[in-house]
Amino acid sequence: MKLEQLFQLVPSEYRWLVQDRRPATAGEAAVMVDQLITLKEGFRKDEGPSDKKQFKLPYYHSQVRTQQGRGPAGENTTWRRQEVTGQVKPEEKMKCFQCGKLGHLRYQCNLFKKDKTSFFVNKVAVETKAELDTKSKSSPEVVPKEKQCLFILSNRPSEDYLEYISVDSKNIQGWRDTGSDVCIIRPEAVPQKYQHPTSVINLKGLGPVIPTQVVSLPIEYNGWKGIWDFAISSDIPYKCLIGNDLAKEVKNWQKLCEEDEDNFEGPTQEAICLPIHQDVGEDPESSSIITEIANKTEGVREILQEQKADETLKPLFKQAENTLESAEEQPSRFITKNGVLYRESKSLKTAGESEVHTQIVVPEKFREQLMRVAHDSPQGGHLGIRKTTKRITKNFYWPGMFQKIKEFCRSCDTCQRLSTGRDKIKAPLIPMPVIGEPFYRVGIDIVGPLCKPSKRGYKYILTMIDYATRYPEAVALTNIETSTIANALLSIWGRTGYPKELISDLGTQFTSKLMKKLLELCGIRHLTSTAYHPQTNGLVENLNKTLIKMIKSYSQQRPHDWDIKLQQLLFAYRSVPQDSTGYSPFELLYGRKARGPLDLVKEYWEASPAAEPVPVADYLRDLQSTMQLAKDITHEHLTAAQQRQKDYYDVTSKARNFNIGDEVLFLSPNRTNKLQMDWSGPWRVTRKHNQVNYDIYNEQLNVERRVHVNMLKPYVWRSANVYIVVSEDESGPFTFWEGDRELYKNLDQVDISKELTQSQREEIVGVLNKYGKMFSDLPGRVQGVQHQINTNDAAPIASPPYRVTGNINECIEREVKEMLDLGIIVSSNSPWASPIVLVQKPDKTIRFCIDYRPLNKVTQTDTYPMPRLDDLLERIGRAQFISSIDLTKGFWQVPMAPQDQPKTAFRTQGGLYEFSVLPFGLKNSPATFQRLVDKVLSGLGNFCVAYMDDIGIFSNSWEDHLKHLDIVLGRLKEAGLTIKASKCKLGKTTTKYLGHLVGGGCIRPDSTKVKAIHQWPVPKTKKQVRSFLGLAGYYRKFIPSFSNLAAPLSDLTKKKNPNKIIWTPNCQTSMDRLKQAITSDSVLKAPDFDEPFILTCDASDIGLGAVLSQIDKEGEDRPILFLSKKWHSHECSMSTIEKECYSIIWSIRKLKPYLWGRKFTL
Repeated sequence: MKLEQLFQLVPSEYRWLVQDRRPATAGEAAVMVDQLITLKEGFRKDEGPSDKKQFKLPYYHSQVRTQQGRGPAGENTTWRRQEVTGQVKPEEKMKCFQCGKLGHLRYQCNLFKKDKTSFFVNKVAVETKAELDTKSKSSPEVVPKEKQCLFILSNRPSEDYLEYISVDSKNIQGWRDTGSDVCIIRPEAVPQKYQHPTSVINLKGLGPVIPTQVVSLPIEYNGWKGIWDFAISSDIPYKCLIGNDLAKEVKNWQKLCEEDEDNFEGPTQEAICLPIHQDVGEDPESSSIITEIANKTEGVREILQEQKADETLKPLFKQAENTLESAEEQPSRFITKNGVLYRESKSLKTAGESEVHTQIVVPEKFREQLMRVAHDSPQGGHLGIRKTTKRITKNFYWPGMFQKIKEFCRSCDTCQRLSTGRDKIKAPLIPMPVIGEPFYRVGIDIVGPLCKPSKRGYKYILTMIDYATRYPEAVALTNIETSTIANALLSIWGRTGYPKELISDLGTQFTSKLMKKLLELCGIRHLTSTAYHPQTNGLVENLNKTLIKMIKSYSQQRPHDWDIKLQQLLFAYRSVPQDSTGYSPFELLYGRKARGPLDLVKEYWEASPAAEPVPVADYLRDLQSTMQLAKDITHEHLTAAQQRQKDYYDVTSKARNFNIGDEVLFLSPNRTNKLQMDWSGPWRVTRKHNQVNYDIYNEQLNVERRVHVNMLKPYVWRSANVYIVVSEDESGPFTFWEGDRELYKNLDQVDISKELTQSQREEIVGVLNKYGKMFSDLPGRVQGVQHQINTNDAAPIASPPYRVTGNINECIEREVKEMLDLGIIVSSNSPWASPIVLVQKPDKTIRFCIDYRPLNKVTQTDTYPMPRLDDLLERIGRAQFISSIDLTKGFWQVPMAPQDQPKTAFRTQGGLYEFSVLPFGLKNSPATFQRLVDKVLSGLGNFCVAYMDDIGIFSNSWEDHLKHLDIVLGRLKEAGLTIKASKCKLGKTTTKYLGHLVGGGCIRPDSTKVKAIHQWPVPKTKKQVRSFLGLAGYYRKFIPSFSNLAAPLSDLTKKKNPNKIIWTPNCQTSMDRLKQAITSDSVLKAPDFDEPFILTCDASDIGLGAVLSQIDKEGEDRPILFLSKKWHSHECSMSTIEKECYSIIWSIRKLKPYLWGRKFTL
C-alpha cells in the first residue's frame, strides 16, 4: 500500500525507472528515487531545504526510513551525491541552519518559528473623510474588510528592500513594503512647496483610526515619472514607504515600454510605413557610422554640426545651458562638453552608491544607423527589444528612443520570420455543432502507410466515424488512389446509408474531380479542414490514434495479420461507452447493447433460461422510446463536454482578427532543416470565411491557401527612405489628385455628334441649357451622403513625411494652394497623418499623390459590388443613340463624415492638412461612389448604365434618347453633382466607353489601345512578356484561337524558364500574328437575347477554341465573342474524340450566362 502511494508521488520521469528495478518495499523505492535525483541534480553542501515548487522526495524518504527504523537511532537521514559509481551514504547528523545545532532542520527549529511570529503587523484601513462622517460615532474603529490592507515591517530590516525614490528631483531612501497598499512619507521629506494637503484618509492599525493628510508629489521611481499621492506619517522607520499601489503602476508602465524581447504581436502606428522589403544581408549604411569613427576629428565636427541642426535637440541644449552644479543630485541631466551634447544618468548600484553613465545625444540623422548596427549587423545578432535597448543606452540617448527601438525591432523582417513562443497565440475554440441524426455528418481520413504491410498487401486504412453516435468504420487498402477510396466508401455506405455531410482534409484523394463527382451524385456536401489544422476533424484523428494503438498491440504477436483482426478491433471500440456521450456507439446506433465475449461468459456461468420472445410491436415501441431517451441524454452530454473543452482551451486563447488586404506571415510546419525560417511570407489576406478561417495569397509564389488563424501573425513593414517614385506607367500603386489648370469651361466644350441634323442639335442644346449650371470644372457637393472610414479600435497612424528637393517642394505647395482655394482640404490638428508621394509622369511632369496604404490596412472593407464590364458593354452596344457623361472629379463631390476627416490628414513641409471631401486613394472610395451613383440612377437601368463616374445613356430612338437624357441630368442635378463638359459626348451612334467603341449593335476595340499593341517593342524579360499578353488578352474575345497564337509567348512565362527570356523566331512570329489579329476593324455583334445562339467548337493539338454567334437581319452569321484554351500537359494525351467532346463541355460552361435556359445550335 505504501509502495503504491509512493509511486503516485514520484514524478513520471523517475517512476518508470524505479518500477523497472522492482523494489520490494517503499524504503527501497525511496532510496532508488533519491539516487536518481542526486545523480541528476545533486545537493549542495550547507544549504537549507529548497524552496522551489517541485517534488521534495528526500523529506518523504526520511519519513519512510524513520517509520521502518532503518536510520541510525531512528533519526531522519539525508543523502549526498558521491563518486561516479552512484554509491550513497548517510550523514551522521542533520544540522539546523537557523540555530546551528544538530538533530533537526531549520523548519523544525523553535527559533525559526518564533522569528516568523515576531514581525510587527500593522493593518492600514483607507477611508475618505466623507465616509467616516456617515459612520456611527459609537464604532469608529470598525473597518470594512474590503478596505483593509497590510504593510509588514521586519525588526531586522534587509538591504534587499531599500530603494531610492526621487521626490521633486531629490533622491531619498525608501522602504519597499510588499504588504502595504499605500505610499507613506515622513513630514520632513515633503518639499516646502508641496506641504498643502489635497485630501484626508484614515489609517487603521492595531490601535484606533488615525486621520492622515495626503499630498501629491512629483516623483521618479524605477524610470517612471509622474504625480503620486502619499500619506504623511512619522510612524515609519524610513523617509518613505513605497506601497503596492505605486509598485503596480510602475510595473504596468514597464510592461508597456519594455515588452519581452521576442514579443512581436502586431504593428504599431509608427511602424507601418512604405512596404519596401529590407534585405537581411550586410547593410552599407549600418557600417558607415563605424568607418567614420576612424577619423575622430571629422567625427566630432560632424556630430556637433548635426546636433546643432537637429530641431528635436534644441530643447535639450536649453536644458543643458540652464543646468546648475547643484543639479548633480538629479537622476539625469544634460550637459555639453566641447560643444557636444551629453546626457548624464545615475543608476543605483548599491545602497547609498550610484553609478553615472555618460551618453551622447544622437541627432536624427544617425539614429537609424545606430539601430542597424545594434540589431541588424552580425555583431548585433538580431537580439530582442530589451537587449538591443540596453546595448544602445549604454553609450547613446535621444528623445523617444525606447519607442523607436521597439518599432525598429518589431519591423525586422528576419526576427518576424523566426518562431517564438509568443507568436503561437491560440484563437478561442469554436465547437462543432452537435449532430443528433446518425450518419448525418461523418469524418474520413487515411492512416498509413503502415511500416508492416499485411500478407495480403494492405498498407493503408480508410477510417470513418459518425459525428452523432461516434460509430467507427475502417477498411484496409492496398493503395490510396481515388478509385480505391471511392469503392471503399461505397462499401461502407451500403451498410450505413449515404451521409449528408462529409468532412476530410485537403488530401488529393478527397479533392480530386472523381471524388467531387461521386459526392455530387450521392448528394453529399463536402467540407474540408484548413491546411495544417487537423483539429477541425478531431474525431477521426482520435479514432486513428486509438486504432493504431490497438493494431500495434495486436501486431506484436502476428505483425502481418492485422487486417484480418481489424473488424474485431473495431468491435472493441464500438462496444465501449464514450466519455462525451455516456453510451457506446453500438447502443446509439442500434438501440441495444452489443453481445460480446464477456456477455457469453456471464451467460455460461449463470445458465439462465432463454428470455421470452417479445412481440414486434412492443419491441419497436420500446426501441423508439429508448432511442429518443438516448438521443436526448447524448445531446446533453455532448453539449456539456464541448463547453468544458472550450472553457479549458480558452484559458490561454486570445481573439484575433485580420482584415482583407492585411499582410501576414504563415507558419511553415514542414521545415527541412533547423536553419530554415519558421514563418514564410508576407502573404495577403484575400477573404475571411468566419472568425478563424482565412484565404491568403502569395504574389511571389502565385499560391492561395485557406488557413486557420492560429497559423498566422501580422507582418510589420520597416520604414524606407524613399521619397520619390518614378513610374513609366500612367497607373501606379497610388490613386492621385491632379489639379486642373483651366477652370470654368462652358458648354461649348460638349462634344455633340456631327451626324445629327440641325434640328436634333438644337433640341439637345435646349436640354443642356436647362441644366447649364451643372457643367462646371468645379466639383459639386452631394447632400445626404457621406464617406465613413471604419477603423474599429485602431490607434491613429502618423507616418513621417518624405524628404523632397526644393523644386519638387514648389510643385507641392502649388498643388496644396489650389486645393485650399477649392475648399477640398483644410488645415488640420489630427493625430493621423499620411505622407505624400510624387510620381513622375511619362511627360516628365510630377503627379501629386497621397499614400493611404497604412490607413487602408486598418480600414474595414466595404463589400459593395462593382458592375461587370462585359454586361455594360453588351447592353449599351445594342443602342442606336448613345451619350456618355463624365462627372467632374467624382470623388471630390462626396463629403467626408466630420468624425472621419482627421483620418485623411496628410503632411507636407508647409503643414498638416485634411480632406473635407472623399480623397483618391482610400480603400473604400470606389465602393462609396458606386453606391452613390447606383442610388442616384436607381430605376433607370433600361436606358442608363454607370461604372463609377462614367455614365452611359442609350436609346433606340431619338425621341426616347432626349427623354432619357433629360431624366438622367435631372437626377444628377437633384443629387448636387457637376459634370465635366470636355468629357461629355452626346447623341453619338458609336462612342468610346470603357476602352471599347460601342453602338449600332456592334462592339469594337479602342483604336488607341490597338495602336499601343502594334507599337509594342520586343520584350526582354518575363514581366514584359506578361505585360504584352495582359494588354492583348484584354481584347482576346476579338481574336479567334487566341491561346494557339499566344502559345509560344505564354511558354516563355513558365516557372522553369529564366527571367531574361530567349527570343526565338517562333516567338516573333507569334507576336506578329497577335498584332495582326488585333485591329480596329475587328467587330463583334452585341448579343440579342431574344434570338437563338449558335455555338461552334473545335479542338487541335495545341488547344481548343469556340465562337458564339447569332444570325443578323441580313442572314449572316455574326460572332459575339471568341473563346480559346491551351491544353495542359495532362490533357494533351487525350484522343481526338475526347478533345472534341471536352471542347463542347468547356465552352458550354464558359458561356453559361448566354446559354442557360435557352435553346441553341451546336
